[in-house]
Amino acid sequence: MVWLDRCHEFTMSAPFYLSMVWLDRCHEFTMSAPFYLSMVWLDRCHEFTMSAPFYLSMVWLDRCHEFTMSASFYFSMVWYDRCHEFTMSAPFYLSMVWLDRCHEFTMSAPFYLSMVWLDRCHEFTMSAPFYLSMVWLDRCHEFTMSAPFYLSMVWLDRCHEFTMSAPFYLSMVWYDRCHEFTMSAPFYLSMVWYDRCHEFTMSAPFYLSMVWLDRCHEFTMSAPFYLAMVWLDRCHEFTMSAPFYLSMVWYDRCHEFTMSAPFYLSMVWYDRCHEFTMSAPFYLSMVWYDRCHEFTMSAPFYFFMGSV
Repeated sequence: MVWLDRCHEFTMSAPFYLSMVWLDRCHEFTMSAPFYLSMVWLDRCHEFTMSAPFYLSMVWLDRCHEFTMSASFYFSMVWYDRCHEFTMSAPFYLSMVWLDRCHEFTMSAPFYLSMVWLDRCHEFTMSAPFYLSMVWLDRCHEFTMSAPFYLSMVWLDRCHEFTMSAPFYLSMVWYDRCHEFTMSAPFYLSMVWYDRCHEFTMSAPFYLSMVWLDRCHEFTMSAPFYLAMVWLDRCHEFTMSAPFYLSMVWYDRCHEFTMSAPFYLSMVWYDRCHEFTMSAPFYLSMVWYDRCHEFTMSAPFYFFMGSV
């Protein structure tokens, strides 16, 4: 009876009442829609981080990280940086300017007219009238036996033999083919295309894109980016580690238990018991029990029981 009285006093005390109120509020919160939806969302996040696509994307990110941190990628970036410095350097720029000037000259009217004139001269020296005039001159040479004329004719004859020789003829043919090629549409278009490429590589957009690429290169080679990649790699290793996986499995099992029917019914049963112990009938019965207890512990009842 003394123990029951102490239990009764404790269940009627303010601390017990407040703890029951707090437990009731916790129960309402864990049974509420927001808490349920947050648990569902957490469960979906857990399924996603444990899924094959997420795992493969993490593996792919890890491989990309290893590649961007590898020596091959670093040296390719260094090589690209050096090429960029060279194409932006004064020697390269001046050689492009010189090539552009050569291109303008070979496409200019004076050069074209000189080539036309040389072509006409070539056609004339290869023509029949010129050949016949040389034959006539040779016959005149035979007729005239004077030393000055003879020597001049010998010299002219040698020149004629040379211009009629196979080496000279082939060199003229080769020169003619080169001339046709440099005057042809494909060569002209290739020069136009090269000129446009040259203008583009010397233009502001291309220069700015090279500057931007250089800045990106500096950033990806900088300490902050490297440390961020290291931190991401460590996070990846942790989320793929056995402790993290087991903690997620344990959390998933706890979540399944708190969402299961037995746990729900036990909470409902506890809520009903709480409502009953907080209800007026139970309270009055406890008061009545307390009064009976005081009476049975009082001196009159004690002496009455002793006399009986």
